Amino acid sequence: NFIAPLFVGILTAIISTSKLVHYLLHSHPEKTWSLFFGLIAASIFIIAKQVEAKLYWKNLVGFSLGIMFGFSLVSLIPVVTPDSYFFLLICGMIAITAMILPGISGSFFLVILGKYATVTGALKDLLNLENFKIVLVFSIGALIGLVSFSKFLKWLLTEHRAITLSALTGIMLGAMKKIWPWRNILATKTVGTKLVVTSERFVFPSELSSHVMLCIILLFVGAALVLLLEKISNSSK
Repeated sequence: NFIAPLFVGILTAIISTSKLVHYLLHSHPEKTWSLFFGLIAASIFIIAKQVEAKLYWKNLVGFSLGIMFGFSLVSLIPVVTPDSYFFLLICGMIAITAMILPGISGSFFLVILGKYATVTGALKDLLNLENFKIVLVFSIGALIGLVSFSKFLKWLLTEHRAITLSALTGIMLGAMKKIWPWRNILATKTVGTKLVVTSERFVFPSELSSHVMLCIILLFVGAALVLLLEKISNSSK
């Protein structure tokens, strides 16, 4: 009763917003990343509040390892991978697992696995039989991953809640590197048929222009949305 609506909601969001997000990231990257930065920053705050202080040193270890993992994860360079349906099934399992964990992007995993363009491209024309097969296999993999990993995550949050939340907080904080709105590209590399960034420098805006102000406003809007949803959630419990 819980997993089915969640899975349908995730799949609906992917199908309905893939074109919009693709457009925003290419046409308005700094504004879009600013909104995402605010969303995840507020999420970090909410999860960190749930960590128990009595296991301080263990929580600190989990938090530190989480930061290193998250930072290393978003620093990976996409690779060329197989085009088989079996590998696409595995990609669906991995991507949905990332979506369950806060702060880790399922889309980013697909980029790393070289299947982001394949999946989003197939979503644009589901009437094509080959595209339908791609989405179907990916969806089956996502369903398998959602059902199987959710049990493991529940066990972690039941038996080792404080350490798990500390690690997740660290992962989210480490992954913030990927969504910093302002950056200078230093080097690129062609992987398969795609041009990917291999080196970049993160910068602060040199002046407080109207564009920068709008990015800052969107950052706070993103944070406010998450905090509002959290308040609504607490009120309904």
